[in-house]
Amino acid sequence: MNRRGGIGAVRASVWLLVVWTLAAQTAVLLAGLIGFAEVRASCAGPAELSFRAAISVRCADGREIPMNGVAAVVLFAGFGLVVTVLLAVFHAAARAAERRAVPSTGERGHRSDHDRDG
Repeated sequence: MNRRGGIGAVRASVWLLVVWTLAAQTAVLLAGLIGFAEVRASCAGPAELSFRAAISVRCADGREIPMNGVAAVVLFAGFGLVVTVLLAVFHAAARAAERRAVPSTGERGHRSDHDRDG
């Protein structure tokens, strides 16, 4: 059922899924970055991020705090954000191309199932 002026159930569910995924991945990415900042702030002086055998925060007093888990969270959340954005852009481009290819004769039989709610 195609409602003029409405966005349709399929399109709304796709957008809700994309927005929810982006929000969740952004929260995870920020949590990882905050983890790095908190560990750096716990040092009693300057600290640096070290990429030797393991990823760690090295404090000026010689302590090294391993951060491999947090680094993995930041890496995969960032990668997930990029992939999700690219998939959303690809989906929008594919839908636009599909709509341009379908003649607007008003016959519902020529449109795909995806366009019925969109």
